[in-house]
Amino acid sequence: MPDSLIAGVAVVLLAGAFQGSFMLPSKWMRNWAWENYWLIFATTAYLICPWLLAWFTVPRLFEVYEGVSPGALLSAAVFGAGWGIGAVTFGLGVDAVGLALGFAVILGVAATSGTLIPLLVQLPAGFSERQAWLTAIALALMLSGVAVCSFAGNWVSP
Repeated sequence: MPDSLIAGVAVVLLAGAFQGSFMLPSKWMRNWAWENYWLIFATTAYLICPWLLAWFTVPRLFEVYEGVSPGALLSAAVFGAGWGIGAVTFGLGVDAVGLALGFAVILGVAATSGTLIPLLVQLPAGFSERQAWLTAIALALMLSGVAVCSFAGNWVSP
């Protein structure tokens, strides 16, 4: 297996571990208001870490920004704001329904939407009927899992 493939798989696995555990510290902050620990998370994850990562990995970072058109920067800002709104509403959803149910339902719907919407807007070149069927089956399976988790969230243990 090529080193680049191994590195890529390792990064994806590491990202998955981080994505799956980023809300874990909230378990020990039950006496905190949701806004307090979400502010810490948002400041770290959306403000500090991206700038540090960009600063250390992109040579002449500000020269890169100077070379970008204002339209591209505005587009990035608008989509970034939309992503930020989504992150806040995700946090509110997790706070409302709990960590396990929130992750299952919210991320299941988000993953399904994130797959389906781009395909509806513009199919990739060479997207075959077989790929369409496999994608449809995978999305149906995902939404079935979301439905099961939603129903399970209504069960109350005695």
